[in-house]
Amino acid sequence: TELIEAVTREVDIPVIASGGAAGGTHATEAVRSGATAVAFAKALHSDSTDFGQLRQELKQAGIPVRTPKKVVVGV
Repeated sequence: TELIEAVTREVDIPVIASGGAAGGTHATEAVRSGATAVAFAKALHSDSTDFGQLRQELKQAGIPVRTPKKVVVGV
């Protein structure tokens, strides 16, 4: 979070936190530290993080969550 705060103080572009987020708590901390968005990759490909649960945690924390417009399966 300290790095996110330092970067967002120095730049005038959106900052996307990426790497190491293991759940809603990490994403919430990143956004509250100034990140515009949080990228999840590995965490969603493991059994430790459920996408629906993650979305719910973020909504409960007051973090805006984008609603997917279309889900493509098997691509």
